[in-house]
Amino acid sequence: MKIFKALIISLMLTVACVHPVQAAFSVDAKSAIAIDAKTGQILYEQNADKAEGIASMTKLITVYLTLQAIKDGKLSWNQKVTPSKNIVKVANTAGFSNVPLKEGHQYTIKQLYQATLIESANGAAMTLAQAVSKTQANFVKKMKLQLKKWKITDYKIYTTCGLANGDVYEDKVKSASDKAENELSAKDMAKVGWHVYHDFPFIVKTTSISKLDFVDGTDTTKMTTFNWMLKGQSQASSKYETIGLKTGTSDLAKACFIGLSKVQDQEVITVVMGASHQDGNDPARFVQTKKLLAYLDENWHAETLNTKLKFKYADPVNVKVHGQDIVWGQDSLSLKNTAGKKNSFSKGKVVGYSVVKNVKTIFDKPLKVNLISDQSAHEVNIFVKAWRFFFGA
Repeated sequence: MKIFKALIISLMLTVACVHPVQAAFSVDAKSAIAIDAKTGQILYEQNADKAEGIASMTKLITVYLTLQAIKDGKLSWNQKVTPSKNIVKVANTAGFSNVPLKEGHQYTIKQLYQATLIESANGAAMTLAQAVSKTQANFVKKMKLQLKKWKITDYKIYTTCGLANGDVYEDKVKSASDKAENELSAKDMAKVGWHVYHDFPFIVKTTSISKLDFVDGTDTTKMTTFNWMLKGQSQASSKYETIGLKTGTSDLAKACFIGLSKVQDQEVITVVMGASHQDGNDPARFVQTKKLLAYLDENWHAETLNTKLKFKYADPVNVKVHGQDIVWGQDSLSLKNTAGKKNSFSKGKVVGYSVVKNVKTIFDKPLKVNLISDQSAHEVNIFVKAWRFFFGA
């Protein structure tokens, strides 16, 4: 009996070594998510489908629509805008904005864009909205329409800058409470970040800036980032470089942060919402973001798919291929490979795709990865085709 017990204990220890039991991981926040910045593959989620306050992370939607207007030729970087009297009032209210605007003064779109992303200036964001849609109300409608285009349906949008409804004074939504705030889920916020970065990757040239001057005539405002994970800031990580994207803070939202960081040399987007913080000096959202990045690093590994595609009428028949995008793996990946229709191609061309069936993405559909040929192939002659048609390759 003793020998039997010893064997059982030995077997249990062996199994434990092969498959170590991982302690449950959680982020000290209301909700969180982590995704691959290129493919949208979900790497972690916690209450990610529940809508919560997003505060100034709202500004990413405002910036996206501004950049879209510039792309469409409706605005230009050097175009000047005069903010409305109400926007000037918001911009000069203590606690609402650290970049004051002046009545009758003009500001370039580039200035306002930088102030919106670096200093999270509410007046600047509202002025961008004014430049695009004339009124805040019209821009809010535009924001909602854009969210629907991104297949985001569970949202509340009242202001263009992320302040509570009543805090934008005359530009508030009259039918809503003054305390009403913008809300999205962590998953949908990740979608916003993905679209902004995917469509306008140059945004990180601004979100990675720690300090910049805002020049207004003879006056200069020293702008300083609220993203303390940027290089040189107090919460910067020597292991996980961070270059974006946006912070947010309010009574409803608590402390929030959508970050763009590198793990295993791959870019990931993280969202931490509702981190408890004592005051403006509390780094809670960044502490939790770094905790999440470390979890990803320890529990996932970035893989390049290496497989083969069969081309019935090509020589060779079985072609070595690799994935165009990396896939994050924990266990074995379940792949469904599909070859393209061409039987003649050179090395380095997209020749098919692979659907990774056991991987989730923020787009609620399987991850699809293009497959690149590692060797050339040519189409066989008509006689070989006939043989393979009847007898197989």
